[in-house]
Amino acid sequence: MRRVARATAPILFIHGEGDRYVPTADATLLYEACRSPKALWIAGNGARHAESFRKNRTEYIETVHRFMAEHVSDH
Repeated sequence: MRRVARATAPILFIHGEGDRYVPTADATLLYEACRSPKALWIAGNGARHAESFRKNRTEYIETVHRFMAEHVSDH
């Protein structure tokens, strides 16, 4: 939590709604603690731990592209 709170780089938090290994509430707490530019995406379709991409491929790619376009420079 302390390291996320001190982060200065943009952070995209991605979490599966069905994750039983790391509770979704933990992702929300990290997101709230973060003071740098941030976004939180909770992947649906019952995505469990590390299944966000596999279960939500199109939305995952769109979310990452949108975040990168918003927060990462071309330099």
